[in-house]
Amino acid sequence: GLVFYGGFIGAGLAVAWTARRQQLGLGRAADLAILPVPIGHALGRIGCFLNGCCFGKYTQLPIGFRYPANYVGIFSRQYQDYGLIVQENAHQSEFVNNLPRHCLPVWPVQLMNSGMLLTIFLILLYLAPRLKKPGRLFACYPIFYGAGRFITEFFRGDYSPDKYFFGFGGWQGLTIAQLICLCLIPAGVWLYWWLGKRQGSGAKP
Repeated sequence: GLVFYGGFIGAGLAVAWTARRQQLGLGRAADLAILPVPIGHALGRIGCFLNGCCFGKYTQLPIGFRYPANYVGIFSRQYQDYGLIVQENAHQSEFVNNLPRHCLPVWPVQLMNSGMLLTIFLILLYLAPRLKKPGRLFACYPIFYGAGRFITEFFRGDYSPDKYFFGFGGWQGLTIAQLICLCLIPAGVWLYWWLGKRQGSGAKP
């Protein structure tokens, strides 16, 4: 529960309970509740960037961000699990008493997620007055978020090698978050279709 998916499920149950208690249409309540979600989530990812959690994989591209070596989580993952931090990978001035001053540069995947979430917010804001059937705006969110998160997960470097699934050959495999995304996307598509069919038949949302 201490990750986004747990919070999202908990908030969804709270919205459903409130809508029922206040005798509101569940679809409309879900549409209203989902609109600010990507904004809050984007701010949370900025916090991840500052904290150094959910960090990216090692990269030699100019976009790479270098954390100080006292960000223990990043340092230990690069040094212990992947063996990346060795003196051959950096100039000698980068080391003090055989210890590196900085971690190796990583993809700023937290900021990439923030940008993805802000883009989702703008798309939802555009769709909000155009999707007339209650609940369909909410159904769009797992589709967009699932697709975006699935892609950005390939840049994550905080997972240990044993936390990937279905890897073979030289391919590392998928993370648990990506497996959840593969469920979210078809669930959102089905919900979008089902709401249109249900409401088209005259049933109340």
